[in-house]
Amino acid sequence: MIDQDQITEYLDSVIIKSRTLIDNLTVENDYQIVVAYHYKRAFNLLRSIRSLSVYGSAIEISVLLRSLFNLRINLGWLLHDEINERVSRYLDFAPIYRKKYFDHFIEDGLDSSDNFSKEEYEEVKTQYDATVDKYNLNPRNYRDLNNWSGISIYRMAEQINAEDEYSALYSKASHIEHTNPNVSHLYLNIDEENKIKTSVQDLSLIISFIHLGIHYFLVVKHLTSTSFDSLDSDSILSEIGHFKKHQAAIYEQIEKMKNT
Repeated sequence: MIDQDQITEYLDSVIIKSRTLIDNLTVENDYQIVVAYHYKRAFNLLRSIRSLSVYGSAIEISVLLRSLFNLRINLGWLLHDEINERVSRYLDFAPIYRKKYFDHFIEDGLDSSDNFSKEEYEEVKTQYDATVDKYNLNPRNYRDLNNWSGISIYRMAEQINAEDEYSALYSKASHIEHTNPNVSHLYLNIDEENKIKTSVQDLSLIISFIHLGIHYFLVVKHLTSTSFDSLDSDSILSEIGHFKKHQAAIYEQIEKMKNT
């Protein structure tokens, strides 16, 4: 029998050890700001997975995993090659999304004065036009304006040798995220009298998801450590090695549980 308390304690130890990793670090450039943003989001997603694991919500955990995987791919791709160019493109796309936010107020005839000034809009519009020109974007093409990397998430995963992880999780979790009509059977437990009982709970799936969450987070943590000289990258690699042994032992127990 798998010791759930042991798994929760391990997850808690990762969270406690990682909580203040980058607090009070001095950022020296935009590149480090982007890395720090990814780390903080990844940490908060892992904490959210911890909260959901208490209630046995495997479906919701899979949605959080999708977001955490996205961060793992984004940061891995940004730091894999042509770092300055990729980070610059990431930052250049900020006014694309900001202008879209502003335009919602204008198009819907809402009072925008409390959200942005005319001068601020004009500044963002200038930055927007510069990004469109710099990357030869088509302003009428939704994909052009919503693809800061210039390639698909799959291609990003492929370029950092994570396509297997993408195939195993991302598309399936996307179906759940977008409420695909074919996923209700994963969630609802309907008895023989067609009465709704408790939501479907799969202990082994929840445990697997928890460990996937830890894995994705630790990858982000290690990538973050390589971006700040004051962080000990080797100790985080050791943490990953220890986790892999823990994960292998738990997965072995899951297989035994399935075969009994």
